[in-house]
Amino acid sequence: MRRPQSKPAPEIPRVHPVPRKLQAEGLSPPLRALLALALIVCGLMASDRAWSASPTSPPAVFEPQVLMVRVNGVDAEEMLVALRDESGGYWLEAGDFQRLRLQLPGTRPHVQEGRSYFPLKAIEGISLDVDGARAQLNLSLPAAAFQGQQLHAESPEVVYPLAASTGLFLNYDVYADHARDAYNGSALVEMGLFSNYGVLMNSSVFRNYEGSGRHVRLDTAISRDFPSRLETLTLGDNFSDPASWGSALRFGGIRYARNFGIRPDLVTTPMLGVDGSAVVPSTVDVFVNNQQVMSQDVQAGPFTIDNLPPLTGAGNVNLVVRDAQGREVVLSQAFYSSALLLGAGLTQFSVAAGAIRENYALTSNDYGPTLASASIRRGLTNELTIEGHAEYLDGHAHAGGMQLAGLLGNVGIGTVTLAAGGDDDATGWMGGLGFERHGSRGSVGFAVYRASDGFRRAADPRLEQFRMRLRGIAQASWRFGALGTSMLAYARNEYQDGAGNQTFTLNHSAQLRYGSLNLSVSRTTGVSSVTQGFLTFSMMVGSRRSMEASAETLRGDTEDSSQLRASVTETAPVGAGHGWRVAASSDGDYNAWWLQRFDAAEVELQAASYAGTAGQSVTVRGGATLLGGMLRASRRIDSSFAVVDVGGIPGIPVFLENQLVAHTDDRGRALLPSLLAYDINRISIEPLDLPLNTEIDSRQMEIRPAYRSGVLARFPVERTAPGTFTLVREDGSPVPAGATVQLNGGTFNVALDGYTYVTTLAPASSGIVEWAGGRCTFKIDAPSEDDPLPDLGRILCTRLLDARR
Repeated sequence: MRRPQSKPAPEIPRVHPVPRKLQAEGLSPPLRALLALALIVCGLMASDRAWSASPTSPPAVFEPQVLMVRVNGVDAEEMLVALRDESGGYWLEAGDFQRLRLQLPGTRPHVQEGRSYFPLKAIEGISLDVDGARAQLNLSLPAAAFQGQQLHAESPEVVYPLAASTGLFLNYDVYADHARDAYNGSALVEMGLFSNYGVLMNSSVFRNYEGSGRHVRLDTAISRDFPSRLETLTLGDNFSDPASWGSALRFGGIRYARNFGIRPDLVTTPMLGVDGSAVVPSTVDVFVNNQQVMSQDVQAGPFTIDNLPPLTGAGNVNLVVRDAQGREVVLSQAFYSSALLLGAGLTQFSVAAGAIRENYALTSNDYGPTLASASIRRGLTNELTIEGHAEYLDGHAHAGGMQLAGLLGNVGIGTVTLAAGGDDDATGWMGGLGFERHGSRGSVGFAVYRASDGFRRAADPRLEQFRMRLRGIAQASWRFGALGTSMLAYARNEYQDGAGNQTFTLNHSAQLRYGSLNLSVSRTTGVSSVTQGFLTFSMMVGSRRSMEASAETLRGDTEDSSQLRASVTETAPVGAGHGWRVAASSDGDYNAWWLQRFDAAEVELQAASYAGTAGQSVTVRGGATLLGGMLRASRRIDSSFAVVDVGGIPGIPVFLENQLVAHTDDRGRALLPSLLAYDINRISIEPLDLPLNTEIDSRQMEIRPAYRSGVLARFPVERTAPGTFTLVREDGSPVPAGATVQLNGGTFNVALDGYTYVTTLAPASSGIVEWAGGRCTFKIDAPSEDDPLPDLGRILCTRLLDARR
């Protein structure tokens, strides 16, 4: 323990003021000026020494005292040496300020024996008293007196996807229909080759209409993801990125882009941060829109919590600060979050170049002029995101522009768009403004774009009649509690050729006791006028079955109609099973649909009649995979997939997200065709479904497959040879409970009355038993292969002499 000794106060230096009149006769004017400047500097230095040794400096006499310190009613749990000055004030050494997590005062310290001491009374808002009987210094301090804390909400661990196995998949979709005495059909085929280097895919369609057959290649592309950089490279057929205002065009070429989809857990919107304070050590619970997202202990003082995940729209972050005595303080802070904003420092981009795809789905290899496109978005701050976009179509049009999206306090998000574009004949501009706000009770938003006559985008020359002059949309919604939610929307389009249209829509939906009710009315005017109304009631009548009834009316320039509709639907399960739907209307239309799902295919049957024309169709969908040297049929592989091995045991149910999706085949494997790429897929089995002669370490595994790829997943199932027997000694008494059995490499314990359970039975094997004060050996015969848990009865254990004695 430190025991500093007091020292006499330092002598106060004398101050020599600057003379009022300089006596420097005989000196030249420049020397007189230099001498005057030197005397002024000396005077200022003397004044500074006089200030530092003025009567406000520490008192001359200090008395050291050893005290316990109690801060805001909480013991500091250590004794400190404090200095007591002549006026009764207390001083603590700088290291003790640090140990108590107190901010150092801005005053000059008193230095004693090489240590710096600061006065407690310099802390704003402090009150203190000394309990002489207990040798205790009691401090009452505001939260601002403590050092701040920086706390971070828990971030998800970055987990990269499993390495893809090399394999193949094939999908087919065969369709045939009959209507108006004509038979038509088509077949869509998609093939994919995947490995750790990416995925190569090709799709084609075969059509046969009215006796004429035709084959058309649809898309061919190879893509590779780079998970560590969140980027994707694609070579082949693809779409260009339109950004917020540009063109999305199908092309063949190359595209390189930032792909946040590789990290589904990554929050790209700005994270929330909140500030609070505690006067004593406390627990802080953080709630975002009344959902708890964090609970953490904090020390006394101000604190900042960052990295909190936001929810889209307006909301509140509530901090509940609770001390050890249960006293609570609730702090609330409003926020607004939107997908229009990127977190500060995050960047999203896309660069593409190639040739425009012409007559897609009609011809196989028709490519047109060269296309180049580039987009970039970056979060400049958590409140401001900038986007730039440029596009060029050789011989047709080019355009470039930017958009700013900014947080308007906690009210909403505003956007401003400016762009210029044209072709060889004319150029022009486009501007836009937008606003959005989504809240717990309602939302409101609008977006309006205006373009001059010369403005062109890459897609506009190809759709000349739809070149925009004005496009706007506005919507507002409000929740009326138990009465439901109402929404009003208005959309308007004007084109450069003078045509245009506008639509008003009013919708109200309500959740009733036994179902839901929806009312929708819309009015469209322009080249023609149409008014439509829908009133729909729906309800669930089981876990998978629902009923719906609706009334519809249409009034227009060329058609007036009204009808009633009713339907009953049963959805198909995720695994094998069936679903169906039956619908009919008052004007004689009907629709009957049946879906049968097998482990390796789906069959869909449909019969319908509309406007007096009846028809029937059948669709067969399925796929096949080649993975791990095994070719097997499956349902369509529309996403990633996995082959699960359950120790080679057939007939074991396999669950995906707690839903039964497959059973293992004769080789103990099951195919799971619908997994989420890069996301967590929880696969599980039930240990009670396994044979008695097996052991498993974990009934559940989490896998993250790559995009459109397959992985092999093995449950840690081990085959065992279990059995029971009773060990007895030569005198007929049981081997003592707790004895250790060594048998075929396994170690087991003896229970009461010599009862023993082992998992390593083998033909004609022997074992050794040890306990305190004894050892013996035994032999067992080959157990029955038909019995999964044989009981071998009483086994004689022959005594062994302890050679160690």
